[in-house]
Amino acid sequence: KGCLNLERQINNIRKFGVPVIVAINRFSSDTAKEIILVQKKSILAGADDAVVSELWKRGSKGGVALAGSVIAAAKNKNRFRFLYPLNS
Repeated sequence: KGCLNLERQINNIRKFGVPVIVAINRFSSDTAKEIILVQKKSILAGADDAVVSELWKRGSKGGVALAGSVIAAAKNKNRFRFLYPLNS
């Protein structure tokens, strides 16, 4: 059920014309199979990347991969657009 919500949120963000990076907040109870499933579902739904974050466990070192993905996405051109008219 959580992946359905994830797919919906990816779709919502894509409407703005910006890259979508999914942060997977991994906990000790998460299995490798669950992480892979969320990554696959994220990419299939249109995310540009889906990266594991372990900030809670490893501090700043646990967010290096996520930060790298966000930096890479920010360097790419985007087609940002408002979803409503600005002159009303």
